[in-house]
Amino acid sequence: MCDADTTSTITVTRGDNAISNKVRSLDAVVPCSHEEADTRVFVHARDATSQGSKSITIKANDTDVVVIAVLTMPSLKELGLEKLWIASGQGASARWIPVHEMISLIGPEKVGDILFFHAFTGCDVVSGFGGKVKNLHGRYGTYVKMLLQPSRNSATLRKKFQMMTCRNWRTSLS
Repeated sequence: MCDADTTSTITVTRGDNAISNKVRSLDAVVPCSHEEADTRVFVHARDATSQGSKSITIKANDTDVVVIAVLTMPSLKELGLEKLWIASGQGASARWIPVHEMISLIGPEKVGDILFFHAFTGCDVVSGFGGKVKNLHGRYGTYVKMLLQPSRNSATLRKKFQMMTCRNWRTSLS
């Protein structure tokens, strides 16, 4: 144990154990079945928000964390969180991503589409469709523009993505 000269609350979890630098209930973070840090960090974000935090910064270099942050922000906002930042990169490549502003940009009705969009264009585990390598050849911008169009609802957007995918990979709709 070390002493930290801070007014911040620090909570650390490992497996089903947790410790904090302040005397408080840790029921919100243990037991925790999230094995991946990508999702476990949002258990901590929810806990911090329920303890009164209005702004949270998460240090992560993984696009998956940004996607999860966008999906999680609306429920954290309902608990009182005003700002959620993702700090990414180091040195000259350091970036601060304002998740709360991203949601305003894409619109709350399209927040759920971010997961689909990420799996479609950039997810680590989806590398292709039907044995064909996923290579967008500069079409990424087209997909982004489609996502940001205010007139498109989720069903229309997904149908449009499906049609473009079939055209790009030369397959037919079933």
